[in-house]
Parts: sequence; structure tokens; C-alpha cells
Amino acid sequence: MNNTAHRQGGGVYVSHAPWSITIKNALITANTAAIQGGGIWSCPVGTVSLGTDAAVFGNTAGKSADDAAFLLKWNETYSTSFSGRMYGGGLVTWYRDTSIGAGDANYGAFAGDRYDAANPGAPVDPASGAIKGYGLKAVVSAESKALAETAPLKIMGNTAERGGGVGTNGEVIIPGEDTLENPVSLTVHKVWSGASAYPTAVTVNLIRIAKDGTRTAIGTVLLSERSTDKDGKTWSYTFANLDGAYTYTVEEEAVDGFNTSISGSMADGFTITNSKKSGGGGGGGGHHKPDPKPTPDPDPKPPVDIPDQPTPLDPLKPTENIPDSKVPTTKPETQTKTPDKTKTVNIPDSKTPTSSVPKTGDIGGLWAALCGLSAMGLAYFGIRRKHD
Repeated sequence: MNNTAHRQGGGVYVSHAPWSITIKNALITANTAAIQGGGIWSCPVGTVSLGTDAAVFGNTAGKSADDAAFLLKWNETYSTSFSGRMYGGGLVTWYRDTSIGAGDANYGAFAGDRYDAANPGAPVDPASGAIKGYGLKAVVSAESKALAETAPLKIMGNTAERGGGVGTNGEVIIPGEDTLENPVSLTVHKVWSGASAYPTAVTVNLIRIAKDGTRTAIGTVLLSERSTDKDGKTWSYTFANLDGAYTYTVEEEAVDGFNTSISGSMADGFTITNSKKSGGGGGGGGHHKPDPKPTPDPDPKPPVDIPDQPTPLDPLKPTENIPDSKVPTTKPETQTKTPDKTKTVNIPDSKTPTSSVPKTGDIGGLWAALCGLSAMGLAYFGIRRKHD
């Protein structure tokens, strides 16, 4: 623990072949590589067999392969193997964390994208005797991490340029068979409903159920468009090589803005359906393609009720010019005392307008009404002036 190497293997370093080491019952975590292979690193002439007697997760590397870097091997004499199960009985799902190619004979070359939980890509299948290179990131459930922490040997807190925890130009053997007497598998598929935008990846846990009902989240997968099951179906994954002494189900970590339902069985596979909540957002957890939102009105106004079939208006006729002689030019004199009598003027019925207020666009009726009212006003003013 807490050691530093200038080049390779901060905690453990194995020199060139034929040197080798066997490591059992170990937890390799919280180690750091400045360049590559935070947990474990092996060169093109190094051999690694990473069995179930160790757990490798939670390490970091500055440029490539947080947890494990297995460089492209020179020939079939040198190979790489790694399991999908680890110390404590939990599962590990491996993802690419840059690609590893041919290059410098001692250190190898790497390129491509780093691991991103928002866009993790397809999980990497466990390997047995592989000659190709791997840059790997381990994804492990919280409960599986807790099981692994019971390991008596801990390789932790170490640093190096390559292989923060373990580095090798020789051979590292971590035993532990990955073959079960009664293996079973379980497929999970993701469906989105009622939304055109949703997260780019979601977290699904595999739940192991013991005979006494104890439930343990022993495996985790990040489902995305790039994850496929055994039949090539997207947004899917098959948990393989499971211990048949248990039964299994799946649970999805909550997705903001969606309701979750799970249907199916171990035999037929499980389908997780995420239905968008009414009035809810377009996803959560920080990894989302949000629904497009309308641009708010900077000066919102109350809605206007527009009739389904508005009545068209007739164009108004030109305004009639009224001679100046008919337009009153003076105001009535100001009265200083109240008249003794008030004379009532009878207006013949023939001059009383009988129609209602003219309709919109009925300009002829409007002028008739105005003429009648003007005559009444002139008669009234004439009588008053005569009286005064």
C-alpha cells in the first residue's frame, strides 16, 4: 500500500519472462497510473490471467485504461485472460477505455475515446487466451464492491507511470475458475415510451435472490444504443455464466422524468419500459437528450379568443364631407339662471328611428341615424335660443 515506482508497477512489479507471480484473494483498487493501466498493466511480452480470486476496480490512469491495460501481444506465447466474475462472488462488466494497438515494443500505443458513463459503448466480453490488446474500465455494483473489500490482500494507494497497482513484463497469474456446474443466463432489454428524447445510457442492476429471500445487487450494466444482447438487439444485455443455485431479476436506477415498469421472467428475459411522466422532463441522472423547449415569449399576453369562422367586414365607404354651414361653430351661451319654464318638443313618430344600432358594415343605416339625431339637435337649440 502507498508505494511509488518511477516506471512500472507501483505496488507489485514482475520483471521479464520467465519471471512470474501468483496472486490470490486480492483487492486491487485506488491505485493511480500517470499514463496507462491504473490497476494492472502488462507489456507485449507479458502474460496476465485475471481469474476470480481477485477484484480490480476503482483505479485511475492519466491517459488510458483506468483499471487494466493489456498491450497487443507479440505472438501466441503471450496472452491475456480476464473474467466477468471477481473475488467475493460479484460480477464485473468491462468497458473499453481507449483502444490498444501496436507501437513501441515496450509500452504499446493507445488511441480513441476514454470511457464515458454517459456514452459507455458496448460492454467487452471476458477473454480467454486473447492475443489482442485491451484498455479496460471496470463497472461494479456497490454491493459487489463491499463483498470484494473482505479480501485479505489489498493492493491499494500505489502509483507509477504504468501499472499503478501491478505491472509486468513477465507473468501474473490470478487463479479462480470461471466455469460453473449449472450456469444460467438472463437477458434484459430497455424500451422508451412517450418521449422522443431520453438519456443516452441508464444503469441496470442484476439482483441475485437466495433461497432465504436475501437480495444482492451483484452485477451492473450501462444500457445504451451500443449495448446488445446475444441476438444483437440494441439497448439490451445478457448476463451470462450466472450461478444456477440462485434466481435473478433486474432493477433500474431511477430516471428523472420517467416512470419505470418491468415485465418478463428469467426464462424469457426482462423488459424495462420507461414511460414519460405527464408534464415531466425528458430524463435525468445527468446523461440526457432533453426534450426541445419552446422559446418563452418575452412579453406574454393573455390569450385572445378568436372565433373559428370570423365574419368578414365590408370595406368602409369614404367619409362624407359636411358643409361648414351645417357644422355648429359656437357653443351655447352660459346660463346664469334657470329658465322659468321648460318647453317640451314633440318629435313626430316618422322622425323617430325605429331600427336597432346598425350592424358592423351597415354604413348606410349609420348615416341615416346620424342625420336624424342632427335634426333633433338643431331643432332643440333653435327653440332654446328663441325662448332666451
